[in-house]
Amino acid sequence: MFYSLYKTYGEFFLKAIVYLGAFILVAGYLLFFANPSLVMYNAGGRSSGALGNPNGLGMFCFLFFMLFFVIQHYFPALFKKKERIIILFLIFSSLLWSGSRGQTLSLLIFFVTQFLSKRNKTVGLLLSAAIGIMLVSIDIDIVAIAQALGFEDYLRVETLNAGGGRVVARDFAFEQIQKNFWIGKGFSYTEYIYGQNYLRLSLLGHEGNAHNAFLTVWLDTGFIGLLLFVLGWGILFLKASQNSYLAFPIAFAVMASNMVESWLIGSLNPFTIQLLMILTLLVFIVKDAPSASHKRVRHIRPKPFPGFSSPANALAK
Repeated sequence: MFYSLYKTYGEFFLKAIVYLGAFILVAGYLLFFANPSLVMYNAGGRSSGALGNPNGLGMFCFLFFMLFFVIQHYFPALFKKKERIIILFLIFSSLLWSGSRGQTLSLLIFFVTQFLSKRNKTVGLLLSAAIGIMLVSIDIDIVAIAQALGFEDYLRVETLNAGGGRVVARDFAFEQIQKNFWIGKGFSYTEYIYGQNYLRLSLLGHEGNAHNAFLTVWLDTGFIGLLLFVLGWGILFLKASQNSYLAFPIAFAVMASNMVESWLIGSLNPFTIQLLMILTLLVFIVKDAPSASHKRVRHIRPKPFPGFSSPANALAK
């Protein structure tokens, strides 16, 4: 559908997609001005915007930024400077307003891996993997670092040691996985088992489900299902990497995001849909030039919206 609409309407369709995402972020501010209680969460410290949940707003900002980044990278003349500034302001202000630590970290991972991969995809991949392993394996005093930088309020350091309840969720998931390691217990089993143990988990400081897409898939479909899940997405990113150096940075960031949330398991949420838009762009629509500059290459020449002329057509006239 995305590819078909792009093929029909071209760059105007991409611009409309970005405008739609920006409007969703603006709607969050409008709701705040109309009635702050509609969007504020945690005693007014975090905003849910128009997404209904602060972490949902954070995930939307994370994915919307990557979608905008890809479009802007391959279609640099699509937006004026003022438009770019306004869109980026909406994204980053909303992300900070959401207080979503996991999505902020995921976006930082994207920036780092994108920078490392820009000149050499192989070197960038290896260095990014090494950084990921170091972050997982080395014991870093995040609380002390946050306090030193003055970010203790935004990072909510009082919950960092418990991972905001996610450590409890992870340990419980591993406990249940051992009961049916290979084939799981069926779709939506994660929701069922966490709901059955709600009181026990809430007393330990956790609310919600597994908060990890990979553990959710493992619980529902077993280790075999998890392997197939990772393989399916991996093939898509490998195909995208043949056209764009951005594929692996996006993959690393998405993995990080889904280590703290489970949005990748849903097919109709506003997060997975944006990821599929990004992959459609990278697999079917854009391609890096065979040089380090990563100049844009188009595969098709779509026709514009009815009543409009594309920039290329205007120049031709």
